[in-house]
Amino acid sequence: MEGRLGVLVGASTIGSEEDDLLELIKSDDVYKIAVDGGISMFIKYGIVPDFCLGDMDSTREKAIENINKDSSFDLDDFLAKIKKKELSPIKDDTDMALAVEDAVANGCEEIVIFGGLGGARMSHTFANVQLVHRFARKGISIRMYSETNTVQVIVNGSLQLPKKDNGFISIFALTDKAKGVSIKNLFYEYEGDLTNDVALGVSNEFCGKEACVSVSDGALLIIFED
Repeated sequence: MEGRLGVLVGASTIGSEEDDLLELIKSDDVYKIAVDGGISMFIKYGIVPDFCLGDMDSTREKAIENINKDSSFDLDDFLAKIKKKELSPIKDDTDMALAVEDAVANGCEEIVIFGGLGGARMSHTFANVQLVHRFARKGISIRMYSETNTVQVIVNGSLQLPKKDNGFISIFALTDKAKGVSIKNLFYEYEGDLTNDVALGVSNEFCGKEACVSVSDGALLIIFED
């Protein structure tokens, strides 16, 4: 169980990443969590997650939306197979944060989140960025995927980037000052500090080279934009 990959599925639109997500949740080697309305993805393909948490009323509504009315799919039987936890809407942390904590408790050192970016409520996206930052400080690697963006955070470390001929990447300081920032082999290179009130690292570009972003003291938010 040590070093497992955790796959968390939230309620936001998956879009073009659905095929990649499907390949992951088909695997027996990953720990799969449906976060509230994220159960709809599992229902769609008849895949039972390892865990489901959230408001079970909205979870059930989302599930019903994804069942073909002409099919013989038994929703009650499906839900009965899932280990689940009903959460009160009155709590100190988000459903996604509690899902990450559960994944970590079950031996996941690397986590990917689908359906945690975008959606109608920008506040949830921002909360999830804070969540990725929180766990990056604990040594847990989290990447969040949406149809057009991938988000991750590095703390006092570096990120090697594969060769790409195109695509945008933005780099922001999450701490008041990120010291000793190095950006190499992107269109705009940089050596110095970044602060969290100036967007100096926005809209950089890949240029066909293996690149590297690093920070010696602080946290950086990395956003990949297709």
